[in-house]
Amino acid sequence: MIRRQYEWLRAELASLNELLATTPEEAVIDRMSLEYRKADVETELAASQPPDRWPATARLTFNGAPMGQRQAILADFGGKAVQAFSNAVASSGAGQRGSLSRMGPIPNREDYNLLITESALGSFGFEIEEEMRQDRLTPDPSPVEMGIKQVKSILEASMRDEESLSEAVADIHPRALADLRKFLDLMVSNRAVCSLSFQDDHFRFADTGEVRQSLIRLSQDNIQEAEVEIHGFFKGYLPNGRQAEFLNNETGELISARVDAAVHNADDINGILNQPVSLRARTRRVGTGRPRYTITGYSNSSG
Repeated sequence: MIRRQYEWLRAELASLNELLATTPEEAVIDRMSLEYRKADVETELAASQPPDRWPATARLTFNGAPMGQRQAILADFGGKAVQAFSNAVASSGAGQRGSLSRMGPIPNREDYNLLITESALGSFGFEIEEEMRQDRLTPDPSPVEMGIKQVKSILEASMRDEESLSEAVADIHPRALADLRKFLDLMVSNRAVCSLSFQDDHFRFADTGEVRQSLIRLSQDNIQEAEVEIHGFFKGYLPNGRQAEFLNNETGELISARVDAAVHNADDINGILNQPVSLRARTRRVGTGRPRYTITGYSNSSG
């Protein structure tokens, strides 16, 4: 049972209880009908206990040229748009999981499957939901949930200032960023706009000009990347946020950086503070802003 169905049943049960409380005892037929339906709803709910975590659910809608004047969408565009969005979510989630390379298939691609559960009214679009499997029923956020959240935060930041965008794209995997550009390029080439609702929060492009602006701000010309090696010392590491501080020997700069999920020895950092370290990092600079660092590896020079 999908979450919407479960919530409908819960709401119906509450309404039935209210009706029973206000229906006179002498209204025997009315009360029998309500009791009969209440028993059915309770049976359905009992057979559909909620999981430890509901699957991630989002609403992706479109407007613009592919819709024309009707409450419909061109099938060719709709299929490509959902596929492009799904690819961006999958590569974002895999990047945060630390299992993604720049090329080749996404490892465990089935972990990132999205289902279209129904059409969304208004500007035409879709209700989409991650495909849940028994081996992933944990209370922790799933890679799909993390992927949708990251994609949405970057789209939002692309409409704000340079500093906000710098923070949003600081640690997204390069492949996920490329897939997000492909999604936006599809919107631009088809003169379409989209909106995305997730976790009771909503983002939308006002017009095709904003979509084009977002694509330009996320372009390779505007976001410069480099792989660097820095020598210095770790000064601290926070495991929960995977945030590290590193002192650059050459410049004396204290660098604050996120440690990439692919760095499996990150928990060892606090054991080598103030020891000589050779650090490998990816830098990202949006426009003329200051660079952000993501640590991709390190080696202890004294070890």
